Amino acid sequence: MNGNFIQIVIQRIKSIKLNQNLLVFGFFLLISSIFWFFNALNKEYYAELQVPITYINMPENKLVAGPLASKVNVKITAFGYQIMNYKTSSIKPAIINLGQHSLHPVDNARDKRFYILTSTLKEEISNVLGPDTEIKNILPDSLIFNLEAVISKRVPVHQRLNLQFKKQYMLKGALLVEPDSVKIKGVKSILDTINQVYTEFKEITEIDDSLNIMLRINKIPGTEILPEMVTCAAQVEKFTELTYDLPIEVLNVPEGVTVKLFPAEAKIICNVGFSMYQYIFKEQFRLVTDFNENINNENSRLRLKLIKMPENISNVRVNPPSVDYIIEKND
Repeated sequence: MNGNFIQIVIQRIKSIKLNQNLLVFGFFLLISSIFWFFNALNKEYYAELQVPITYINMPENKLVAGPLASKVNVKITAFGYQIMNYKTSSIKPAIINLGQHSLHPVDNARDKRFYILTSTLKEEISNVLGPDTEIKNILPDSLIFNLEAVISKRVPVHQRLNLQFKKQYMLKGALLVEPDSVKIKGVKSILDTINQVYTEFKEITEIDDSLNIMLRINKIPGTEILPEMVTCAAQVEKFTELTYDLPIEVLNVPEGVTVKLFPAEAKIICNVGFSMYQYIFKEQFRLVTDFNENINNENSRLRLKLIKMPENISNVRVNPPSVDYIIEKND
């Protein structure tokens, strides 16, 4: 029993010495790998990168029609640590100042297509990659631009306000937009498709007082809009409800017949602001029904239509909206 115990202890001691040797070997292997790695990073290598590009100083009175190249492929030689940095982090865009480069017309392109040689962009790309990186080649060998002449025109502004008033309040007069039109600049192919511009959408609730709101005009890609914002003014006031009993006029009655309506009158109900109440009269309304229109549609009742009404009223209702009728032949 004692002999077995001593043998086990001796084996454990040998095992510990063996593990220590293994640890020492692993440590020196790690140190040598680190030295090898750093030594490799200090050597020059060949690599290919994608460098993003942005453009400034477009030609005067010209706009780019269509997409532009947003990156170029750059073949370089650089130290290993630089290449590792390029591969593991984002590369800043190279800024291409078109005012400093020659734009060459593409043959048979009717003065609309131009190109610049990417070999002339080495300085801008070197500013991003650094002086220790040697640029061997840039692909593609040229960048194509579709340039069109800039024109301008004025278009109306369409406001996108959704106004919700408190009970017994309404808009006084029209909603005013200032300016009501804007100047838009762009290429003809784009401007020919634009007849108006729209403001941002805005909803305002519980309104009980006048408003003066600045709204931004929605941008249209490939254009410049001036001004970029407009003012919307809305006057608000309390309103009351008006009701009139109006006679119904029958239009286009055939000769030799008489059309009798049941009822012969209908109620007109509308909202009017306190400021306009005294200027609204029954005679400013005209309520009709078109005999031919209703008969041709084989309606059993005649639909009523309000064809004349004063301004500055809202929420107009006709009650009833249609009436019964009989047709009598004249003797």
